[in-house]
Amino acid sequence: MWLINTVTYALKYFSDPPLWVNEHGYAILSHCWDDNEITFADMQDLDRAKTLPGWRKVENACAAARRYHNPVTRKPIEWLWDDTCCIDKSSSAELSEAINSMFEWYNLATISLVYLGDVLREEDRQASGSTFRGSRWHTRGWTLQELVAANAHSVFLAKDWSEIGRSRELAPLLEEITGVDRVIFTVPDWSCHMTDVYNKSVARRMSWAAGRVTTRPEDRAYSLMGIFNVHMPIIYGEGEESAFHRLQFEIIQKSPDHSIFVFGTSLEQPPSTPKPRFHHYETQKAYTDVNAVSLLASSPDAFKSSADVEAIPVAALPRYLNLPPASEPHYTRTNLGIRIQLPIVRIDRKRAIYWALLAARPSRGSPELVGLILGQPSWDDHGDATYYRLAMYETVAMSRVVSDDDPDPYKFLHHITMDTSCASALVPVHTEGVFENLLPFCRVLAVHELKWEMTILYIPIILV
Repeated sequence: MWLINTVTYALKYFSDPPLWVNEHGYAILSHCWDDNEITFADMQDLDRAKTLPGWRKVENACAAARRYHNPVTRKPIEWLWDDTCCIDKSSSAELSEAINSMFEWYNLATISLVYLGDVLREEDRQASGSTFRGSRWHTRGWTLQELVAANAHSVFLAKDWSEIGRSRELAPLLEEITGVDRVIFTVPDWSCHMTDVYNKSVARRMSWAAGRVTTRPEDRAYSLMGIFNVHMPIIYGEGEESAFHRLQFEIIQKSPDHSIFVFGTSLEQPPSTPKPRFHHYETQKAYTDVNAVSLLASSPDAFKSSADVEAIPVAALPRYLNLPPASEPHYTRTNLGIRIQLPIVRIDRKRAIYWALLAARPSRGSPELVGLILGQPSWDDHGDATYYRLAMYETVAMSRVVSDDDPDPYKFLHHITMDTSCASALVPVHTEGVFENLLPFCRVLAVHELKWEMTILYIPIILV
């Protein structure tokens, strides 16, 4: 890790920042890049670097760092890390190490200096048109992990490098602007802070990144590694979709969180004038006329509407459905897709359309579970089924779980959300006529027909 001396501006390499940081400490700069940033190569000749247009930012950042003190030594902070000039980008190995370590570096910093070069000091930050709300910094991909990693140790600086405020006092406004839970900005203790981050569902953390942009498309995935506590090789040129798929595979290797599969628009609010959503299966053809889509999302934008999705423990899913425990609760990657054991039910007896229930709810405390719509199964020599995910997912809510011999097995469903476009609509199913008139193919959704099935959820090579 290269650091700039805030007095002499000389670069120095530190081989083990965690061991060194407690004694010395360092500031870290979070900012949006300009056209004339000072690079690592420029820093090798300080006399020349000081004549370049971008030097003023380095100088001001060092001066800002010295305004704050190391809590151990009680002396002005002597070292600063700046991503523009503290990474030797000519070395692919050093660049990969820096990208994989960056979240930890922001987390270990004594203070994070968030420089907002487009924000005025004297303004009402709460106002809808404030420069703080509209800052470009809130829209960039890398600044998300910098915001999350630094927790309560961020200081926000205006265009003139004066202090605007600290993350703890700005937490409600930051939550409103970024969607990141305010608790992330208010817990100074490192271990408690990281617990707060990693306890959020995968879908919720992904939603924080929706709409953010990066200069290089692959960085949309690489900038999220720390937020999910994963590491992977950096391969510029692979494209955003490939990088984001690799990120999701790494997350799957470490976490059983089913919410990673819950993306799309099914949870969006209905339009002001909702149109009829339910028709006879033969005429609606909601599932059979769509092509298979990837089990995994192609970018964080797919999780825009998934902020409220809550993961539940995978071990709780069979208890919730009155099923025996899964024989193989973990899931793995294969050459075709994800091999996973899920409760499967066929929702159309004539066509190969299935519902796979996930250990995820559409919102905290909701009685609903999220189900993937699957189709076109095939079986291998071992009896494992391969399913294609169809366009959208739906939700099922249960008022209570019943046994197989219950005289009315349908009443375990309180309502079903069967919307496959944008809005959600709730259909009470305790009345048998609803099934007959609107959703005849859903009569099979009885507890005794749910079963664990070893499946391979297929991930198409070519996405449509």
